[in-house]
Amino acid sequence: MSTNTSSTSSNIAHSKKVFGIPLIPFLLMLIAFFLTLIGIWYVITAPARYHDAITPTASFALPVGDAPNYSETLNWALIPSTKPEGAWETPWGVDVFFIHGTTSNSPDGWNSQINNPDAELQLQSAMLPNYAGPFQKMAPIYAPKYRQVTLHGEYSLNENSQKAFNLAYEDVELAFQSYMQEHNQGRAIILAGVGQGGILAKRLLRDQFNTDQMKRRLAVAYLIETPTNANNYIGDNSQFQICNHDEQINCIASWNTIGESDAKRTQNILSRAIEWGSNNALKSYSGQKFICFNPSMGNTTQELISAKLNRGAANATNLNIASKPDILENAVSSQCVDGFLVVSNPDHKTLKSKNNEHSRMFAPAFNLFYSDISFDAAKRATITSAWLDKHGAKPAPPLPPMKTIEIAPITKIEKILGTE
Repeated sequence: MSTNTSSTSSNIAHSKKVFGIPLIPFLLMLIAFFLTLIGIWYVITAPARYHDAITPTASFALPVGDAPNYSETLNWALIPSTKPEGAWETPWGVDVFFIHGTTSNSPDGWNSQINNPDAELQLQSAMLPNYAGPFQKMAPIYAPKYRQVTLHGEYSLNENSQKAFNLAYEDVELAFQSYMQEHNQGRAIILAGVGQGGILAKRLLRDQFNTDQMKRRLAVAYLIETPTNANNYIGDNSQFQICNHDEQINCIASWNTIGESDAKRTQNILSRAIEWGSNNALKSYSGQKFICFNPSMGNTTQELISAKLNRGAANATNLNIASKPDILENAVSSQCVDGFLVVSNPDHKTLKSKNNEHSRMFAPAFNLFYSDISFDAAKRATITSAWLDKHGAKPAPPLPPMKTIEIAPITKIEKILGTE
């Protein structure tokens, strides 16, 4: 009897129709439709939900603890184990002062503590190997840790982020002054900053490279993945010029990479297009063309550059910075278009970013121009060194350590003559 009832109910369910569709298939279609709507909502709202998740829950407050003491090596992410020879030697030495980009998306504050474990892991595993790594073989690198602005502050210009950037800059400036006093010894400098590090480097250029001597000792400033207003570096009155050719020194090289038709990445770059005003207040700017330096060519050409001229990309994530990564030659073609460096889609899966807001907001965890940067930096360093050897005023070498001289006992002349 129960079997017949069950069979009858099943037949009724199949016989009922909604809009001409049997009931059960219709219900399954309805469920699939609502699941699709939920999926679409999830994708559309993902950026907003990510921004909410990384937004600090309170107003700006100074992090707990004192400012870093840069006389202590623990406050440097990279520092040579032995001090290089000073500029009194020939050829004139060159250092790299490297300011790392954002590695913290913590909502716990507007600045990250130097010893934040998540930020430190990202710094050591991805940022340094991929972006400081290209300089490793050609010059000593000094890379300070600092109380960086957390990710939300980099993309949201307001009173809180302004205070956060000022604090981060105070640390970087303090580190640079410590480097100049304790380590530089008159050597030339390559300044490199990534993302947030590039924003801080722009102010450091203005404040610390404002004498003729310091300008001559700047080989090049690389502002990597940093929107940089080209109008600030055009004209005879500009503090520095843009690197328009591959043998130019004392110049600015800046670029922001986007994939072909990557509108979301473009919008992310535009949202952090900020610069320092004369009163050290940050301001956003729009409608201004960015500097677009093509590392494959060492200049600002707007021609399409074939992948054959790309010296090599690398994904050095999780490698020790002293280890040489696998170099993937001819990785991408590239072209400066409207101030952006547009790159082709890489074939290598290790050179592809994930298609999410998190990946778009951080600097890529690989470097499409790893070998190009190495080549360009070495070339400009050599030219700078040769120019300074010929035209620079070499500092005097340090005096040798003082020797202790024992005072000989005084013997009376009478005693020597035996007349005492």
